[in-house]
Amino acid sequence: MLNLGIIQQEIKADAMLDSLLELENCCVSTVDKKEQLQQLDGLVIVMKTKDQIASVIDWLIASQTTPTLFVWIFSEVELEHEQMMMMSLGANDVVISTANLPQLSIIIKNTFSRLNGRISEKINHSSEKFLNEKNRTAYINGDEISLTKKEFELLNILYENKNTTVHYEELMDKVWKNHSKRNTFLIANTVFHIRNKMKKSKNFDIKTTRSKGYMLKIKENEME
Repeated sequence: MLNLGIIQQEIKADAMLDSLLELENCCVSTVDKKEQLQQLDGLVIVMKTKDQIASVIDWLIASQTTPTLFVWIFSEVELEHEQMMMMSLGANDVVISTANLPQLSIIIKNTFSRLNGRISEKINHSSEKFLNEKNRTAYINGDEISLTKKEFELLNILYENKNTTVHYEELMDKVWKNHSKRNTFLIANTVFHIRNKMKKSKNFDIKTTRSKGYMLKIKENEME
């Protein structure tokens, strides 16, 4: 689910919201704090008067700290040189007049559709080149490394939750279903053997989160 934020500049934008809420696979929310930008995939800044240009510029500059954020400007007033200035500050597009709301919706829909496609393709490609369920192996630096059943199951869970701590309880429940209580030694011993098999890898590393569980850290370039 992709996140789209709207800055309404203190005006009613019911038509805008109604139009954008129809977008599929998209969560729409109102933005009033710059800290929210880090959580967004796209941002629509609505401008009713030219008096609000300074505020629009301020938001555009703030959005530059999030390079992956798409930013669109919707203006209810005609713009001249201001439109080029906004584009130079990072706006992906500037749409003018309420009559062009459908055009803006299509632009956002097409952009998000491509983003969703790239995310799905990246996840599938990444999974295929790291773990092989049929052979019960992992690919490390181009080599296919054999794993035991428990090692594969544990590593697969960590991979599905990459860069996030997986708690001991979840690992026990999913890998050692017949054990009635948490056995951190059993988990640690399996992780120890996996680490030995992965020790040559520069892109994958299993980190211990003290008193909580384990996390599989993956460098960003490995996900490309």
